[in-house]
Amino acid sequence: MSTLERLRHTGLRARQTMAHFDNPFELLGTAAWGKLRGRDCDLVFHNGDLVVATPMSRGAVFPIYEVFAQDTYRLDWLTRGLRGRPHVLDIGAHVGSFSLAFAQRVPDCSAAAYEASPTTSAYLRRNVESSGAAHRVTCHAEAVSDATGVVEFADNAACSPLNALSGRYGGTMIRVPSVTMETAFRRLGGQVDVVKIDAEGAEYAMVLSSDPDLWRTVSRVVLEYHEVDGHDARELIDFFAQAGLHVAAQEPMVGNPNEGLLWFSAGSVAGPLPT
Repeated sequence: MSTLERLRHTGLRARQTMAHFDNPFELLGTAAWGKLRGRDCDLVFHNGDLVVATPMSRGAVFPIYEVFAQDTYRLDWLTRGLRGRPHVLDIGAHVGSFSLAFAQRVPDCSAAAYEASPTTSAYLRRNVESSGAAHRVTCHAEAVSDATGVVEFADNAACSPLNALSGRYGGTMIRVPSVTMETAFRRLGGQVDVVKIDAEGAEYAMVLSSDPDLWRTVSRVVLEYHEVDGHDARELIDFFAQAGLHVAAQEPMVGNPNEGLLWFSAGSVAGPLPT
């Protein structure tokens, strides 16, 4: 990244911090002081009743801005018209931004948040408890994959968004517990309404190994798809079509059409996806 690009990025983050968090001066001051002293520290974001802490690094804070500042997953669309006590499955929960933001919008929801990295899952649990959401968001320090047991997992750094089962981004290989999609659904009583997946390439194994009938109760899905040898997004689109979930929108990544975001909907239950 060039000096000009870094300055633009810093300016954008400053504007987003001022606009979307309740403690912008604390955040900006902590970030500046940490960089000045060259010391690692936590950034603690406040948004309404939510308290979201993460280590201070560009990668670790990126998913927080994705959810609260950029609305990457289109939460208005995902939460629109949900009734009763919707069950939400968040796979690749990172430090809890998506689950907490969803619970903030839909207070009666029941969410299950899965995060395989031991360090990141500790922040996830801490943030859920600090936000007073433990009765709505259940934390699971596990991977979701095509097998139950223990899997190899590449842990890049504290709360890195590039931690992955595939090891495609490098990192220290560790062993973590894993469950299948069937187990994740069963833990929510078999009735799942909304699913979000950001698993850095593991989405193919976990989804394609599941039974399409498992997804019959799901009304909306948002997932990040990644470039994985032998796979492409069409497999996911075809799989969900079997489950009665059809593409509401697809947003390829700028510069790499083989990666991006997909939104699925059961019929037109959520209406058109906002831009």
